[in-house]
Amino acid sequence: MTHVLLVRHAEPSDAALRRLGGNPQLSEHGARQAARLAQEPSFEKATALFSSPARRALETATPIGAVLGVEPQILSNLREIDFGRADGLTYEEVETEFPDFYDRLMNDTDAARFPDGESRGDLQVRVRTTLDLMASAQPGELENLRDVIVVTHAGVIRAASSLIGLENANPDYASITEIWWPTAGSSPP
Repeated sequence: MTHVLLVRHAEPSDAALRRLGGNPQLSEHGARQAARLAQEPSFEKATALFSSPARRALETATPIGAVLGVEPQILSNLREIDFGRADGLTYEEVETEFPDFYDRLMNDTDAARFPDGESRGDLQVRVRTTLDLMASAQPGELENLRDVIVVTHAGVIRAASSLIGLENANPDYASITEIWWPTAGSSPP
């Protein structure tokens, strides 16, 4: 079993709030949240720190890494769902610009694929593949991981949570969601 601490990035700048994706920096409040997260006692046993490549995630992971004395390892598979042509839009703008997609999204959220982007099912496959890689690491491969900090996005955390049977995860900014990811042949505690 791999103990995974899924950390949602801290609060982004105001310009990003209520928008899909984008690559905003942290707000001033978000920077303070990231500094507080870096002092989290549960991080002390971590053997690795991974981050989404998004600016808001890296700005959250960097202070954690500074306290732990490690550089965050950037994994592109930890990025938020690919919103495609809807990236940077509000839901209201998506409804106006992509009404057929918006209707599918409201009626079958998991199957709806963002225009030129991913579906939630695609995201789950990506997240499962990444967590399986972490859980099956051998010495010399991703540092033989057992306690891992992953700084990422709400969609990735929801996907990981649902894959182990935790439904309706709705992580706040700078929150920690603890999961145990099974290695081949093991089951959650």
